[in-house]
Amino acid sequence: MRLLAPSSSSTLERFVRELEAQSSEPLDDLRPVLEGVSDEERYAAKMGWACRVVDEYRSAARFTVLLGDLLEIEAPYEVLAATQRLIGDELRHARLCARFAASFGSMDGVRVELDDLGWKGPVRPPRERALEIVVRELVIGEGESLACMRAYLRASTDPAALLVQETLLADEARHFATGQHMEAVLLATYPELSPFHDGLEPTLMDDVRLIRGAHRAGARGGPGRAFGVSIELREAPPAIEG
Repeated sequence: MRLLAPSSSSTLERFVRELEAQSSEPLDDLRPVLEGVSDEERYAAKMGWACRVVDEYRSAARFTVLLGDLLEIEAPYEVLAATQRLIGDELRHARLCARFAASFGSMDGVRVELDDLGWKGPVRPPRERALEIVVRELVIGEGESLACMRAYLRASTDPAALLVQETLLADEARHFATGQHMEAVLLATYPELSPFHDGLEPTLMDDVRLIRGAHRAGARGGPGRAFGVSIELREAPPAIEG
């Protein structure tokens, strides 16, 4: 996995260090407590955290599309600055999840597909697409993920897993709040987007329904609970009918 490859350039390594330094917690030691842990538990933890790499990388890819749209429409500088930070956060998260997955055993033979993760929404003018990505990915997507992330955190007992999850949760909560502010600034800057924004409501409800359904489908119990990859259905966010 290239996310785990050592740097081949001292100049580029500086950027890696600067990005890692933006973490809310020092994460140099990611060793879980594995004494007495079964191979089944270790494998479940490794694969569970490897799957989360995809989620974080997907966010980085979609926020990159957002940044391109925001640059094209000459969005306010504060919105541009926030978006570039979001991209960096998600890249850092992807690498963190990859590092933690590798702490449970060799990643040889583990395929993590990171292609074709960009924005899948309808083709729209840049202003509309930018607002749609902000609302659907940040306000709804990150907001809905927080409840599920908290459930996995409550279920965990391993100190390293707790630290990783607390770090991710703190960043994602900030992303959710950032999305709300970006939404407000975009609507104030481009008031002509208000009818489009209002028309997104049915799509947003569908998003919530799908996200919660996916979270509940993954709440099957099983091995890996101590390491943050397993919860019971009763602990997942409630379903939305309809």
